[in-house]
Order: sequence, then structure tokens, then C-alpha cells
Amino acid sequence: MNSTVRALMQRGISDDFAKKIVSNGYSLEKLKQMKVEELLELGFSQESAEIINKEKRPPIPSKTLNKVLYESRYSCCICKKSKGIIVHHIEPWEESKSHDEDNLVVLCLEHHGEAHTRHELSINLTKQRIIHAKSQWNNEVKQMNKNVVIDLPKPMFSFFDYFNINRLFELFDQKDINLWELSYYDYLLDAGFINKDGSFKPILKWNVSSSDIKYYWIGFFEGGYINRFIKDGFQRLLQTLEPVILNDIWNKSKIEALITPGTFFIIQGAFYFKNVSGRAEGIGQQTKGYRRANGIRIEFEFDSWYCNSSSSKSHLSSRSVVTAYCVSRSITRSRNELIIYCTVLAIGNGFENIINGRSFLSNYVFENEELEEDDFDDSELG
Repeated sequence: MNSTVRALMQRGISDDFAKKIVSNGYSLEKLKQMKVEELLELGFSQESAEIINKEKRPPIPSKTLNKVLYESRYSCCICKKSKGIIVHHIEPWEESKSHDEDNLVVLCLEHHGEAHTRHELSINLTKQRIIHAKSQWNNEVKQMNKNVVIDLPKPMFSFFDYFNINRLFELFDQKDINLWELSYYDYLLDAGFINKDGSFKPILKWNVSSSDIKYYWIGFFEGGYINRFIKDGFQRLLQTLEPVILNDIWNKSKIEALITPGTFFIIQGAFYFKNVSGRAEGIGQQTKGYRRANGIRIEFEFDSWYCNSSSSKSHLSSRSVVTAYCVSRSITRSRNELIIYCTVLAIGNGFENIINGRSFLSNYVFENEELEEDDFDDSELG
């Protein structure tokens, strides 16, 4: 017997009617979330509808819960405290039967109590106040995450090993980055490296000896200016994006809740790199990079031709601790692993520790995400 049919029969429903309900695509959990009036329209009696409706509500879906908590920085949207929090239904569950994100908000226990209390002589924590506070706080959290990401390259000896030139220029155009405002624009334009719109001219038209072009912009004096031109554009681009900081959510359920194709995210930690093209010079030095820990794997490919120096190329040829700026392409599960295939926009070295100053995370237990050396399998890189 179908489990839903059996469950409905246990609640006093005839087997024929139960089978009809199941054949129409309804499960017990779905029925529990419906209002009495909706159940009556399906043909349930008043008594059976109330039996189903009054049962204990189903849990908030894991993906929804993780997303709501992350977007609120695991903190009460009223007082910003991150201890003793609860996910509150703005419209009571008994009335709304809704676990939608828009109906959920993170509150501390004190403000959760106020949300369920009415005062005659003081300001009540009304639904409207909660909705406004949630919106305002979530926007503040987005800006704080942006600031964390923008500030990562501030240490004196930090530098970018790699920029994905082609993809970055596509994003510059999409986000209306004014390239003529970037550092060294005038110099590079006069020297014949870029067009008036800020895009690069074909490399063969650069006034540089071909023997000097070991990488895209290294080996000649102006290479440093080109690097800073791109870095300035990338920093401006970061101000237009909403990053997910993967170090904050390093477990499968949280990643599945927050990462979808097209999500921009930052990940900091140990990666393994290997040239899989067999080429050591010129365009097409295809390199794979991956990070794996706790059954989660991040993987991307890039052309080492676009590395920013010979030391950068060396740095991205074995095991290195880096900060990777990525856009997810797909998320799959394979052999108990959650795999995120992505496009890498930039790779940085020596950046600020991404967890520093994020004390709110200390109230939550995260899986140990240190990458053990024996996790590396050279064959996985091709």
C-alpha cells in the first residue's frame, strides 16, 4: 500500500478517497500545509480536514532555513545579536501555512517574545516593523559581505596571480564599469595597448617585441601598468556584485541552499593546480585547479598564459593557499561529493584572512574544513 494512502487511512479517510488524492499528486506533507478551506475544496469532510490541518506543522525546508540564516548573518534583524536566535513566521503558520523565505525572519528570543506580545503603552513589534527591519538588515549584511571581499587584497604583500581577462571585460560591460576612469587608462591609450573604449587591442599590434611577451602582459615595462588597470577595474566590479563567502557555509546543505548556477562566490584555502595541456609557452596553457574538503569540491580551469608573472605561474602549478573569485556553472553530486564547477575570475595570494573580524560565526559549529594532504589525488586533475 502507498505510504500516503496508509497515512490518510490512519486518519479516518477511506482508501478510495485516499487513492484519489494520491493519484492527483498530493502527499501528506503537502496536505498538512493547506488551509481547511482548501482541503474542503478537495473533497475532505470538515472533520478530516481539521484532523490533517491541526497536526504538527512540517519543518522548515533545510535550504530555506540555511538561506534565511545566512542572509541575516545568523543574527536578529532587530538588535543584531547572534546568540539565542529563532526563525519566526511573520504571518503565523496557523494562518499562512507558509515556509516561504518572505515569511521567515531571524529574531532573538527577546524580540521573538515581543513579536507575540501586544502592549498598550509602548511600541509594538508589529509585522510591518519586522518586515522593514528584515529588509534593512539584509541589505546591510550584503554590504558588509561586499566590504569584506573588497578589503581582502589590502595586506602590503598581497597580489593577484591571475585575471580572467575575457570574462572580466564581459562583466565590465554588463555592469557599466567606466574603463576610461581606471588607473593608467590615458597612458595605455597613448601607448597603443588599449582602444578608446578601454578594451585591449590585439596583442600582435602592441609595440612590444614578441620575445618579451612571455605571458599576456609580463616581460615588458608597461605590463605593470596593464596589471594595475585590470586590478582597478576588478575592484570596481566587486562593488557591483553580491558575493557568497563560501568559507562561511562550508557544508553541503548550506552550499546547496545558497549556490546556484551564476552565483558569484569567494573561497579561500588550499588548492591544487596542474597544467593539463602540455604547453609551457604561449596561449593555451590550460591549468586545472581544485579544492576538496569534507566531501565538497570546487573545480575550475584557466589559461596560465594570463598569469601576472613567472612567479604567479609557478605559484599556480602545485599546492597553494589562495583566494579564488568564482562564478558557479553547475553543482552536482558524485560518489558522496558535492562538486561545484565554476569559472574563475581572479586568483589572489597573501590576502587578508577572510574569517578575521567575523565574530558572529563563532556562535555556530562549522565542520573542520582544513584540507588534508592525503586528500590530493593527482589523477583527478587529468
